[in-house]
Amino acid sequence: ADLFRVDLSQVVSKYIGETEKNLARVFERASNNDVILFFDEADALFGKRTGVKDAHDRYANIEVSHLMNQIEAFDGIVVLATNNRENIDSRVLRSIDFTIDTDA
Repeated sequence: ADLFRVDLSQVVSKYIGETEKNLARVFERASNNDVILFFDEADALFGKRTGVKDAHDRYANIEVSHLMNQIEAFDGIVVLATNNRENIDSRVLRSIDFTIDTDA
């Protein structure tokens, strides 16, 4: 399988609902082409869910949950890379099958 690097600048949108639509297209293409998805700086997408103080917090929490549902439904391999593991949501960390820690 080929490796497909997800370009966060092309996926993440400030407009409500657009990030999810863009990610749905990524996962659809990946499913149709038998590729491995690679998310660099994964903490930008898979950040910890927070207490809900306003609509933005609520939406950010929904976005992480939506993304996790897509990953769980995806039949391929997803690779997450980050320098800030402590910033990744605990639900994401619990669902990871393998982790590699480096001292780089």
